[in-house]
Amino acid sequence: MFRNIVSFFLLVLITNAAYGQLRPIKRKKVVVRETVLQAKPKPFPMLPKAPIGNTCGIEWVEVVGGTFQMGCTNDQGNYCLQAAKPVHSVTLSDFRISRKEITNQQYAKFLNVTQVAANGLHNDASYGQVQYIDMASPNCMIYFDSSSGFFKVENGLQHYPVIEVSWYGANAYAKWKCGRLPTEAEWEYAARGGSLSQQYAYAGSNNIQEVSWYVANSNSGGQSNFNNVYTHAVGQKASNELGIYDMSGNVMEWCADWYGAYSNISQIDPTGPSVSSKNNHKVLRGGNWFSNDTQKVFTQVSSRFGAAQEHTGKGIGFRVAFGVPVDCPDLVVGGKTYKTVVIGKQCWMAENLNVSNHHLGSSWCFDNNVNNCNTNGRLYTWNAAMDVSNQIPGWHLPTNADWAQLCNELGGFGAAATALRINGSSGFDALLDGYRHTTGSFSDFGSNSYFWSATQAAASIINPTQIPFAYDIGWSANVQGFNTDANWGFSVRLVKD
Repeated sequence: MFRNIVSFFLLVLITNAAYGQLRPIKRKKVVVRETVLQAKPKPFPMLPKAPIGNTCGIEWVEVVGGTFQMGCTNDQGNYCLQAAKPVHSVTLSDFRISRKEITNQQYAKFLNVTQVAANGLHNDASYGQVQYIDMASPNCMIYFDSSSGFFKVENGLQHYPVIEVSWYGANAYAKWKCGRLPTEAEWEYAARGGSLSQQYAYAGSNNIQEVSWYVANSNSGGQSNFNNVYTHAVGQKASNELGIYDMSGNVMEWCADWYGAYSNISQIDPTGPSVSSKNNHKVLRGGNWFSNDTQKVFTQVSSRFGAAQEHTGKGIGFRVAFGVPVDCPDLVVGGKTYKTVVIGKQCWMAENLNVSNHHLGSSWCFDNNVNNCNTNGRLYTWNAAMDVSNQIPGWHLPTNADWAQLCNELGGFGAAATALRINGSSGFDALLDGYRHTTGSFSDFGSNSYFWSATQAAASIINPTQIPFAYDIGWSANVQGFNTDANWGFSVRLVKD
């Protein structure tokens, strides 16, 4: 019975938000209050907060990565949306997320700098002509002042969360601010309090009144023409364990992911399905100010929804996420400085290693010409590559998993070679420096690069000894992994621990 009630109210919520905004471009002026509640956010008792900082004008909280159970966990109480099942394990890297929802004042500046049209349309570099914000809606707190030619905010509402923003508009703003939209997994992990989580149903408490604006407490100090309930200025309620505000209630928030059904498979840094399983919808999280008493479940940290990218609504806003910069200093070995490059979340050498003082195996210059070592690095047997890499603290010979992470960041094994070659877009600069055969001959200079992996294939009846893997980067688009005799001479790139 309860599930039917929740389904009914969800249908009303989404339908009203989706179809109630189709109005003429000429916007209706709204009479609003000129004062903003200035109540100080309620401090979270006795718990440390996460580190805070600022990137491109956005105050963020740094979220230390970890493993958590995502979805309808026991702390969510007796009721969960079916979409939050099954529970599954997710491991996330460190990231940063804005402490507060993006406000009208912040978004109006973006509209002006980006020169969005007065009706909220813009020619997006990635998606073409799209609606960033529904300027026709009477609920929109931003208006276009034709006399000055600028977007402005209704008096007193500068610090209220921007609403009526599409996924396109949220995504464009995040990029403009040097960031991105959070993934759905990042959003839930942050809402739960990350590594400081106290296992609350809502973002920071089991008492919805402490941390959330929803229908029962949002009927003053804001503006709307819908049932006399309102959005509120950001940061008025208590924060969660990390010091993040309004992740339950106030406005739903766009995430980067396509909406799709959960599975029970453990995941690492998931970014959602490659395509939506629900009418090309993107994920929305957090519930909003008109979630009613029955719909308190909507504001739980596990609850999830989906809407089309062009969808806007009076209860939809967003916040911004950032990756944590990878520490990637140049590598100094034996008095020589090697350039490095950050690709995704990895720090790689951007030059081939040229170190001869190894104790195991052998190494050579291509064609036994020392000039080739100076420009292209040495060619090592696998044992020599492992030996020399073990002498360099903080770095290691990449494993198959490291190579997979690198290639996946650049479009997968079938496409990454183009970006990895010399002068490619990644900065990896594979030099196409050939190899040394076990017979002593040299080949493929100028056409292919071959790099060792630390991973070995398991021994078998056919191959009674373990055989190492290597990776071939040539003129085709794909990177080819293979296992081979450990006595071939291949190049070495290290990756930072």
